[in-house]
Amino acid sequence: MPTGRNIQASCFTVHGSKRGFTMIELLVVMAIIIVITSISIPTIDAMASPKHALRKEGRKIMQLMAEARMLAMSRKLQIDLRIDSEAREVRMIEALAFQTLETGDSIFKSSESDSSLYEKVLVFDEDYSLESFSADQISTVEDDSDFQTLETVPSTEREETSDQLAVSFTHFGGSNGGGITLTRDELQLHIAADILTGRPKVVKRRQDD
Repeated sequence: MPTGRNIQASCFTVHGSKRGFTMIELLVVMAIIIVITSISIPTIDAMASPKHALRKEGRKIMQLMAEARMLAMSRKLQIDLRIDSEAREVRMIEALAFQTLETGDSIFKSSESDSSLYEKVLVFDEDYSLESFSADQISTVEDDSDFQTLETVPSTEREETSDQLAVSFTHFGGSNGGGITLTRDELQLHIAADILTGRPKVVKRRQDD
């Protein structure tokens, strides 16, 4: 038979289990939910925006450029990035081999053979389009924005082909300074390789006068 002290403790336990949330605690929880929701909704909207999608796909091109640069230096080869506008593909190929010269001012020379060996192919979906541009089309005007609209980008008169040379990387890590334009929903992102270092960067394209 339980003693008086045990009965009293049991009563306290029963009463304690029935205690619910106070109004203040409910208000605090609701305030936290509102704050989290207000922060997450703009973030979700930004992730679904064309700019975010374009920047995400642009990183793939920059990674491929960096990979091509390292491959050119490690294999002592000329590595090219070529684009197929119709298939929306960027192709990294092994282009020219470099051989040591016994005489002459240059340490290396390129062979005449072109292996056209495909090392990697980057494919984009139908929402994107690709175009190559040369180093002399890069603008020197500083601009904080990464993107340009189609209205501010020069239109090219040259005939587009299904196989365009975009960037060439040499055995010492440099490049021809060319780049790739990625377009989606009236927005364009221009990515070029630095001539001296070969490192990829976002650039602005020069407007035609």
